[in-house]
Amino acid sequence: MAAHPPATPGATALRRFGHFEVLRLLGCSSRSMLWLAGDTRQGQEVMLALPRRAPPSDQLAEWQQAVRRAARLDHPNLAPVVAFGEHEQWPYAVYERQAGLTLSERRASHALQGHGKPDAVLDIAGWMAGALEGLAYAHEAGVCHGDLQLHSLVLADSGALRVLGLEVAWPPALAEADPGLRASDRAGVRAQRDAARRDVLCAGALLHHLLAGRPALDEPDVERVVERLPPLGRELVRLPFAIARPVPEPMRAIANRATE
Repeated sequence: MAAHPPATPGATALRRFGHFEVLRLLGCSSRSMLWLAGDTRQGQEVMLALPRRAPPSDQLAEWQQAVRRAARLDHPNLAPVVAFGEHEQWPYAVYERQAGLTLSERRASHALQGHGKPDAVLDIAGWMAGALEGLAYAHEAGVCHGDLQLHSLVLADSGALRVLGLEVAWPPALAEADPGLRASDRAGVRAQRDAARRDVLCAGALLHHLLAGRPALDEPDVERVVERLPPLGRELVRLPFAIARPVPEPMRAIANRATE
């Protein structure tokens, strides 16, 4: 069997990843991926968050240290890490499947079931407010996400939203954007501030996606959207007027400000 999860999103055949049976892909980006898996030791389904590429062996300990810091955080809007480790030098973090559905799963489920009514603007605002509260708590603790995507946001049956995948992504977004920024420098105040700002900008792009009903710049990978916005790029993102739901002007202003 494959030593790492299969690359085919719709894969139905089981693959082994350590003591996990990989069932299907829940979401992926250029830096991270989330898989639904069966834990053969516990006899239950879990979610496996992994970097898209395994860190080099000399940087694996750094990845584990960052995820360990994230795992210590306790906040209602952060999904708890139940375990983390590595299999054949490929690191992973484990989250409970009972935490809920990812927002990408929710959207896919509504489309398959033919639900014509889009998510209410107030629901979307509440979800993103919860995500930002969780991120603010993490940022205060010196922890960033690094790859906020729809599959990073998990919605419980109660309607509560939690963020998962803190510090899982590889390579680090800032290190890739600025090759001169070494991984060890990310502990510095300036690097931490820049990483936190990038998380908030990603949240703005996700807010745009949820309100507009389609991804900003027609790019589903939020990190790639950010790379096309100033100061890295020249694109501007504004909420279109021709969308499926009426958006109050204050919310429209917030959405447009959030992608600047």
